[in-house]
Amino acid sequence: MNCGCNSDNTKAPQNGTQTLEVEFLYLDVNTCEPCGGTAQTLREAVEIMKPPLAALGVDLVERKIHVKDQDIAIAHEFRSSPTIKIAGKDIDPAITEDDCPSCGSLAGGDVSVDCRTWHWNDEVYKSAPVGKIVEEIMAAVTGTGQVGDNANIPAGDYKLPDNLKQFFAARNADPSAVC
Repeated sequence: MNCGCNSDNTKAPQNGTQTLEVEFLYLDVNTCEPCGGTAQTLREAVEIMKPPLAALGVDLVERKIHVKDQDIAIAHEFRSSPTIKIAGKDIDPAITEDDCPSCGSLAGGDVSVDCRTWHWNDEVYKSAPVGKIVEEIMAAVTGTGQVGDNANIPAGDYKLPDNLKQFFAARNADPSAVC
């Protein structure tokens, strides 16, 4: 039985092209600086990559997922904000975080919230660098690299991180907090 999937996690539609899905999971792109910055760099990377991928018969599809509550976080095994997954794999699974005052204000109250930092070329960034995203897209398409080595994330062993539990609990306790 052919499910329409290739071994590289791209989907092969009937017309002969493949679809590569890039998921962007975030808490808030308007207030959170790391989320907003990563949304922008992801848009840039997708625009850079669409023409060459189209020439290779790959349709690059961006899917935005606003993680506005614990249920959505759990459904997507959301570990840190923001997250980019390519073909279902986190592109920076080491997950390091730093204090994010803008998300603290989103949560309402007196809560400290950490957002993801990104690693690329031996440097740490507050928002995902365009170059890292482009490299990860190419690795997914060509199979020349290891897209988001998720070896440190045991399958089926997901628990909502304490950082996100605190964020959602604080936001739910403060009716004026908007996300």
